[in-house]
Amino acid sequence: MPFASAGVKGDPIAQRKTLCWMGETLANQSTTESDPPQEGQTVTLSGLDRLRIYVAIPLTLLLFNMAFFLPRNLLTNYMARHDLGQWSGWVLAVLPLTALLLAIPMGLLSDRFSPRRLAIVGLVFLVAFTGIFFFRTAAPTLPMLFGSFFLGGIAIVIADTSLRPLYLKSIGHRRQALKLALLSAVTMLGFGGSTFLGGLASKYLGWSLDDQYRLVFPLALAGLVMSLTMKNAKPMPFNLSAYRASILRRKVLVYLSLVFFNALHFGAEAVCIPPYVKDHLGKTDADVGNYFGLICIAMAVTAAVSAFIREHSTNRHSMGVWGLLFSATFNIVSVLHPTLWWFFGFRIGHVVADAIMLNAGLRIVASMFPRKRVAGPMGLAAMVVTAGVLVGNLVSNEIRNADFIPPDWRLPAPFLLAGLVVYVGLLVQRILGERF
Repeated sequence: MPFASAGVKGDPIAQRKTLCWMGETLANQSTTESDPPQEGQTVTLSGLDRLRIYVAIPLTLLLFNMAFFLPRNLLTNYMARHDLGQWSGWVLAVLPLTALLLAIPMGLLSDRFSPRRLAIVGLVFLVAFTGIFFFRTAAPTLPMLFGSFFLGGIAIVIADTSLRPLYLKSIGHRRQALKLALLSAVTMLGFGGSTFLGGLASKYLGWSLDDQYRLVFPLALAGLVMSLTMKNAKPMPFNLSAYRASILRRKVLVYLSLVFFNALHFGAEAVCIPPYVKDHLGKTDADVGNYFGLICIAMAVTAAVSAFIREHSTNRHSMGVWGLLFSATFNIVSVLHPTLWWFFGFRIGHVVADAIMLNAGLRIVASMFPRKRVAGPMGLAAMVVTAGVLVGNLVSNEIRNADFIPPDWRLPAPFLLAGLVVYVGLLVQRILGERF
């Protein structure tokens, strides 16, 4: 019998396990998709494969973020222009609420099936999200905005659990920090790039916010086309106990707590920064675009520099902690004095710290979990981030409209609160002695 040599003759459970292992091995040998590179493993890639990994995946992510973040960044001003401004925090809350529901399932699906195919589905949802604004003929309504941002929420959670894991599974361990910096840089350029272009169009071409919202539909289409060229990674068998064991470590839970505390300020930024620049500082839509342009350039440059330092540093674990500390500090200081250059100067310092922290975060996740099932934990991290964004959105919206808070403090107050919460999280991490 074929099982005799394996030492499992007469053991039906062992025979079944052996059969499953043989079937999995044959299936793995028959696929054309690639295994995640292992530590110390040398992987030879063709020129085409390099293009499909190091160009197609980052470029798809860049186009995705440019198409997604302009409507998100400018929503508060957009809704105020159409007399719906008091609802902007609630519409923005649809994004993290959607991610709360879908992030973990999508992460597990990405590992189990195909991150590339899942990313393509996410791009289809993005095209639908941006197409609503492109083809809109009447004034926006609350149902339209809630429905469109629900589609956008599905799109962004799929991107977070497919594009980044696909890239992590495809790159080798050599010069890993620099490769992750490429992903961080395009993420940050996408965050503010389209908003910056929209600001230029507003200043030099006279585009309204409605015109800027139509800009993102072609970007989404281009991202969908580019996603078809990405190299795929082989799906992995589903093992819930392995995910549970990886996630329920104290080190991981402390890290996720810090991720949540830091994400509160992302929600505050979405609700408060556009009206702060436009109304509190008396600037135009073009100035809002210029702000986001400066921010994304500073973050992209910082991602590259911090990656170089991290690659050659002997004390790598501290960079994420220092990034969090300075991010929270500059968050607080930037709104203490309502002048343009004070605000811009300290916001640049804040986003530089954000870039260091986010770039370190990618490396931390890559080091704490096996590559072959990294999408599931990234889905959990995305859920934690969006929970923080949701709380930040809702709390900031309530503070912004609170009668008991002096008008001059309604926009700065959420940043003060978000920064103080991060201090508390860092203190707890210090007490517990966890290092990343």
